[in-house]
Amino acid sequence: KRCVTVGFKDIQRAEVIRLGVFRPWHKSVIRTAAYGEKGTWFPVTLLRDHKDINIKLPEYVANLTKGD
Repeated sequence: KRCVTVGFKDIQRAEVIRLGVFRPWHKSVIRTAAYGEKGTWFPVTLLRDHKDINIKLPEYVANLTKGD
């Protein structure tokens, strides 16, 4: 019923960033965030240089990214 949105500049200025990736189809998010070309077309790539970012993912999603 309610939602809060945060702009990307606010996210970039955060001291700590934690991303949760829990769906099997999110494996493309992980791959692109880590290895894709940096750019505004996929904003998570712009967070690579953040001083404190951590991506949480369960083992079954991590295994999907191996050699896929």
